[in-house]
This record gives sequence, structure tokens and C-alpha cells, in this order.
Amino acid sequence: MRSSFMAQAANTRATSIGIFIIPMMLAGLIVSGCSSGEVSLSDASDGLEVRSLSPRADMVSGGDVLVAIASPEGLMASEVSVSIDGRDVSQEFRVSPDGASLVGLVTGLPEGASTIEASAGGQTAALDVVNYPLQGPMFSGPHQVPYVCETETYGLPGTPDEHCVVPTQVSYRYRTSEDNFQPYDPDAPAPEDLAQTTTTDGETVDFIVRQEAGVIDRAIYEIAFLHQPGEPLPDMWTDTPGWNGRLIYTFGGGCAPAYKQGRSTGGTLRGFAGNIALAGGYAVASSSLNVFGNSCNDVTSAEAMLMVKEHFIEQYGVPDYTIGYGGSGGAMQQHMIANGYPGLLDGILPRRSYPDNFSLAPAGMDCVLLERATRGGDVAWTDKARSAVAGFADWSNCIIPVEPGEQPEFYTWINSGFAHGWMTPEPHPPEIRPDCNLQVLGDLVYDTKTNPDGADCSIYGNAVNVIGVNPETGMAYRLYDNLGVQYGLVAFDNGEISADQFVELNERVGGFDAIGQLSAERADAPLEAVRNAHAFGRINNAGGGLAEIPIIDFRTYLEQLPDIHDRVRSFAMRARLEAANGHADNQVMIVHHRDHPGGAADVDATMLGWMDQWLAAIEADHGQGSKAERVVRNKPAGLSDGCYSEAGDWVAEPASRTEGQCAAMYPPHGDPRTAAAQPISEDILKCQLKPLHSNGYDQQLTDDQFARLQAVFPDGVCDYSQPGSMQQEGVGDWQAWRNYSR
Repeated sequence: MRSSFMAQAANTRATSIGIFIIPMMLAGLIVSGCSSGEVSLSDASDGLEVRSLSPRADMVSGGDVLVAIASPEGLMASEVSVSIDGRDVSQEFRVSPDGASLVGLVTGLPEGASTIEASAGGQTAALDVVNYPLQGPMFSGPHQVPYVCETETYGLPGTPDEHCVVPTQVSYRYRTSEDNFQPYDPDAPAPEDLAQTTTTDGETVDFIVRQEAGVIDRAIYEIAFLHQPGEPLPDMWTDTPGWNGRLIYTFGGGCAPAYKQGRSTGGTLRGFAGNIALAGGYAVASSSLNVFGNSCNDVTSAEAMLMVKEHFIEQYGVPDYTIGYGGSGGAMQQHMIANGYPGLLDGILPRRSYPDNFSLAPAGMDCVLLERATRGGDVAWTDKARSAVAGFADWSNCIIPVEPGEQPEFYTWINSGFAHGWMTPEPHPPEIRPDCNLQVLGDLVYDTKTNPDGADCSIYGNAVNVIGVNPETGMAYRLYDNLGVQYGLVAFDNGEISADQFVELNERVGGFDAIGQLSAERADAPLEAVRNAHAFGRINNAGGGLAEIPIIDFRTYLEQLPDIHDRVRSFAMRARLEAANGHADNQVMIVHHRDHPGGAADVDATMLGWMDQWLAAIEADHGQGSKAERVVRNKPAGLSDGCYSEAGDWVAEPASRTEGQCAAMYPPHGDPRTAAAQPISEDILKCQLKPLHSNGYDQQLTDDQFARLQAVFPDGVCDYSQPGSMQQEGVGDWQAWRNYSR
């Protein structure tokens, strides 16, 4: 988490030219070695202290780190000397704008551990730092191989090296009066159609955006903010009228395996970033590994964000706070990074949210099995009955049919490439699976006969560093498990399907084998893999950093469409927050119609405004209590659970799945696992089993039907009153690779 000193440093950024001239002039005395006796450091502390302003001192990259030296009141700044491993770097430090500390960018760090030492007035203090190469990795484990560079496709000139690095590019674009971006030439007269914008600080400026793009952690990164060419760039001592001092980090959606750099980021110019964030004066950053459609791996996403944010801080200063934004896979990343890697995000705006990717995947892959099980058997099925066992608002949310003879014969809404493709290692035609395919990777991908050691095109292969390798297959473990799952149990108990349908469904449903191929047998995920996933925190337990930040969960209601961005996922996140922390008072849930007046952008802007107000109040609160307590007590008075009607009218009421106006307008549904009686939290990868009893159903079974179920479940059925197998409550944060592959 960001320290109180970092918050102080951010909040004391100079607000006018007149404020920062004096410290800059006095800093020159320090650099030249003069002792004027006029500058006294006054940060309240027990002694001399060296602190990193980068997110973590033990995880810095690229050979530099932004450092602050604080001391007891009365110590003269000119008395302080700073060295790293014996090398004097005092000349790199200047007095901070508030006069309370010295701040400097220490460069030339060797890879590995170093010690930065400050001394003054007979006192010494040290900070141990650990520097990693700019290409990584830090904590995500060995780099993925193969890995295809895509800088050229993205538009970065130059030939990438073995780490996909090319020279960093800086360009300028301007917003036209017709609300689109065009290249801006600083040497040409200002375009006639140059728009202006007014920031949250009340500054009206030309809508000119400085965009920086390069490669960090093998990912293409972008940083953008309003800036007039020729004017000084912002840093710890210098404000610019275009930047309001806050950072928005964007995350892209989807969920696909990588083996490639990716050619898009979460966005710095388009959509929310360009229309709302930049227009308000926020800086925006993201990278291609922060797009789950490029790489569905929250650990590499967290690492890339850490490194990009560090770079931002070192170049432009510590932001007042950092806000996450993104939908679907972008929401997964926000939830996972905020919980597992606290301090990177101070508040999150998950749109169309999910708690994480690995607890979503089973329900999606179930759709493939339910389709197979309800076709060609002895009992007839209607789509209404299929909807009941799928749990979604409609069967089309699970399966989108195609014309006879087309390929594939059926596919899930978790769309062609997602559900079945999440499991299987083989490449897919680009029209079905546009990510890990032959067009991108050629002969580098897995093939059962010709290349069994090739790239495993599954989300599990993509996360092999945290899941581990199955010694029987040589491939990543599969986490999918449906032993004991009674598909359609809720529908059967409610009389929505017959006993014959219930029994035959569970007889025919089958599963996936150890390499993700369809199987007639149920899937039995290895306990080692399940343990790894829980121990590494890949199932979001909401008991880490999520308890200490504001969460505004908002979504467009899409359940009447073939779409599984459904409201139940928000309730799943809330259930986990409540289970882990005893409450979910730091989370707000909001839903709106897809034809909302003003569009989704209007809701985006409103939610950003609420988040900014919330975080500003937290930063201004220096009262007693924990960070979690300060978050809850500073929630804006007008911000609550609720919904917007189709006409755009606001309804404030506690979120409920069954009661109230919002539930009536936008009813939440479920998925195949909730329809099998799994709790709404859906955080169980592998259930514990209990004996099967004939009296365990609300509908009647014949002796023959019960005997058939006993044959399906010889070891018992899921006992959802118990935690899942290997499920752990106390997963620590900032988990690093543990070499689970051995």
C-alpha cells in the first residue's frame, strides 16, 4: 500500500509557479555543496529515514528509483549526503516543494540488491532496493516461450530485440472540434479545429495530448496526458495546467492465452480514456499485458502495471492516487491486482465485473458439456428446460446456435474461442479463435502429432507458472473439475425439469481430460493444481487489498441478450467481500439499461466523479482508524447501491437478487454452477463430497433412477456447506512465483 509519506508528497505538489521557485533555488545550494543554513527538513519522524516513492523498494526496474530522505525537524538539508553502495549520489537530490524532505532519482542501479544510505547530523539511515531488468520478470516467473513481438503491428518503428524492445516514441495528438484525435505538429500553426477542455482543477487548456509509447516488461506501454509542446513536463517539483495530479490505469477485456506481445493496451486515447479521463486532466497509462484478450494472466498484468507505474512516477511524479478502469477481463484484473498486489490501485471502477478468471471458466466450459448432454439422448429437451439447467437468463446466453454444417456445430457465448478454447491446447482458425492461432504463431503451437511440446493454447497453459506442470502430460494442469456436480439440481427441485431429464443429463454430461479434450468421464482436477491456484491467490478471496479501497461496480444490463456479462458476478464479488471482511461497505453496485440516456459514457463520467470525490475525502482524512475504516467513513453521502431506469431515473436501494425495483427491472440470474446449487460466491474450484441420499431431493426419484445416479456419483455429490478442497482463507499478498513447475 502507498505509505502516508507518499500521500503527503503527492498532496504537496506545487500549485503555482510562485510556490516552487524557492525550493528549486535552494536545492541548488545542496547540489553545489554550500551550506546556507536556511533550509530545514521537517517531516515528522523519529529519525533520519530513506523511503522509496516508487511502488516498492524491493521491486524496481530499469536501474533507477525515486527516493525521498526525511528527517526530524531542524536538520539542515545541506547536511545530508546520500550514497548507493558507496557511490555519492547527493547531487541527484533536491528539496521537495513542501520543504519537508529531499527527493532524487537514483540511477545506475546494478541488477539485484543495493543499499541507498543517507547520513546527516551524526545519523544514518539505509534503504535496501532490488533492481530488475526492464524486460522483467520480477515476480511472475520465467518468461513465456514462445513469444511473438508485435511492435511493428502496433505502429512502433524499429526492429525489436530479443525482449521485443524498440526505442520509445513520443507523439502529440489533438482533439478536433468534431471529437476525434488527429496528429499534432508542434512546429505548425495551431489547427483551426483544435478543441479545448476544462480539467477537474478548473484549468481551460488546448486539448493537446502527449502520448508516450515504448516497451516495458516485454509489453507495449502507453502514457498520455494533456500537455502543450514546449512547456516543461510535470515532475515532483513542476506542475502543468493540463494534469490534475491523478492517474487512471486502464485494463482491457477478453480472456485469451498469449504467446505474443499484443498490439493494443487498455486504452489511452479511445473511449473512456480519451473522452472522459484525458478531458478531465487525468493522466492515463496502460500496457498490452494489461489486456486479458492479449494474455489472460493477472500476475503478469500486475507485474506490467507495477513497472509502468514506477516509470510514470520516476518521470512525472507521484500521483495523488491511481484509479483502475476496465470492463469484463479488465474488471477481473482490477479485482485481482487490488486484492493480491495492494498499493498499485487506490480505487477501482470495474465495469461488467467478474471476481477473477479461473472461477468464471468452469461455468463457461459447462455450456459445452450441457449442449452435448442435451442433444441425441433418450429424453427430449426444450430450450426453456436447457435455460433452467444453464442458469442464465436464456439458453442463448450459454449457446449461440449456428446453421447446420457450419463449424463449429455449436459454440458457447463465451464465444467460440473462449469456453472450449480455454481448455484445449490446439490452435484454432482465426475466425473462431483470433488469439493463439496459426496466423500469429505458425508452427510454434501445440499439435497432438507433430508438435506435442508446442505452445499450449489454453488459459491454463498461459498461467503455467502459477498452476504448475502435470507430470503425466508435460502440460499445464487443468483446473476444471466437475466431480460431484449435480447439473440441473435447482431446476429439478423446482420442478422445471423431469427426473428423467435430471438423471440423463448427469449421465451424459461428461467432462474434459487432462489435456482439455472432451471426455465421457467427469473431470477430476489434480489436488496439486487446486492447491497451487488457491495458495497463489488466483481465486479471489477478497480478503487482501480489496478490503482497503473504494470499489464502484457498475454494469450495463445485458442478460436479455446472448451475453454472460450478468449481474450475478457482482453479487459473487460482494459475497466474497462479506465472507472475508464481515461487510462490503466499501463496494457500491450499480446497474443501468443498455439504452441509458447519454449512453454508457454518461455513466462512466458519473462513476469517475464519485470515485474522485471518494478518494479525495480519504486522502484528506488524517483521523484515527485503519485504512479500511477511513475508506468506509469517507464514502460520499449520495453514493449508494442502486440502478438507473431505462429513462435514466435513479433508484437508490440496497442491491438484492430478488427484492426491490432494481431486481424487478434488471433481474440477476446465474450459471450452470449456481443452477447446480453452488453458493453465489462461486469460489470453489473442487468441491468436497458427501454421500448421495435418495431423500436429498424435493422431487421423487424411482429406485432405478436413484441407482443410475449412484453409478454417476460413486464417491458422492458436492457438499457446498463445506469449503472447497484445498481452499484457503489466509492467502498473503504480493505472492511471487514458487516454481510450482518442479
